[in-house]
Amino acid sequence: MPQTLKETIRAAQAKFDLEVRDMIVSRPDLPYRDIGRVFGVSYDVVQRVAKDFALKRKTGPKPGWLKKAQKQAV
Repeated sequence: MPQTLKETIRAAQAKFDLEVRDMIVSRPDLPYRDIGRVFGVSYDVVQRVAKDFALKRKTGPKPGWLKKAQKQAV
């Protein structure tokens, strides 16, 4: 049974999304921007894939200027 172009594109995108998801899960040390560079896509695409698969990462360290501002406020 011949597939339509729309079905072919959806299948290709689903396969791509799975590959990006696997990279996000297997390399928690790699930022989304670097993962995007590996696949040749933007940060937003990697973020969309992470959101679609409900993937969460631990937040990174706070910048020094933010730590200083929080200490002064207290």
